Amino acid sequence: MTSREPDAGALLGASLPHLVPERVVEVASAQAGCPVAAYVLDVEGSFAVRLAGDAARFPERIRARLWLIVADATGNGNSAAALSSLAIGALRAARRAGAGLQESCAAGR
Repeated sequence: MTSREPDAGALLGASLPHLVPERVVEVASAQAGCPVAAYVLDVEGSFAVRLAGDAARFPERIRARLWLIVADATGNGNSAAALSSLAIGALRAARRAGAGLQESCAAGR
């Protein structure tokens, strides 16, 4: 990163909190050389909701089919790895069966 490019601390510190998404999109667009948008997942995990970016170019909501799951079992070694794999497997199976995020999480318990 050159000295002219802001790092994360400079980016966040130079903006009022409610303006950070627009600033992130501004910097990312300049770096990418094309328009970009910033999205967050809603509470249900069903839609990505646009925080910043050109409203004429990027939709307000995108149906989300992507989940980020982190399963880190207590302990170490093969038993912990197997438990984490089983938890993720249960979540994936529930999702593929059409369950929503809350139902899938309940299946992983």
